[in-house]
Amino acid sequence: SGSITINTIDDDSYETTESITIGFGTPTNAVIGNIEGSEITILDNDESPIVDFELSSDYIVENSTEDVNLTATLSVISGYETVIPFTMSGTAGSDEYAVSALSITIPVGSMSGIVSVSTDGLDDTQVEMLETIVFDIGELTNASSEVTQVTLQLESDDDPNLVSIIAEPLE
Repeated sequence: SGSITINTIDDDSYETTESITIGFGTPTNAVIGNIEGSEITILDNDESPIVDFELSSDYIVENSTEDVNLTATLSVISGYETVIPFTMSGTAGSDEYAVSALSITIPVGSMSGIVSVSTDGLDDTQVEMLETIVFDIGELTNASSEVTQVTLQLESDDDPNLVSIIAEPLE
């Protein structure tokens, strides 16, 4: 009779279940009989990563040639693909901006993913107050976050047109 000891090394990665397959060779001075081998399953003991969000700028201007990126970053590298769905809301109309996707996907082994917002070619002639473009974060897959909304400010590029000034004398 004999035994082997296998020690696993704990890491901080949120990863899939792993396995070790042990195959038996030809023993010296012994007979193994009808044993094919063994498989050991290693279960992960780590929590899913936490996602944090950051905009490359807090503002975007109408008809800008420069996009603003929303980056989602994991707290630790994951062995699972992370998907972050969202819907759009806010005071800005959906015809005033374009979003590159309605979800951010962070591939296995990566720390972050990006979605971009563009206003290039999307211009109106209305003088408007500061408007909002809101990312309403949905249910994340293989991660979690306390953040439920991210807000980007949309700035009008239209100036008011001054037609006349009326002044009355002071007495």
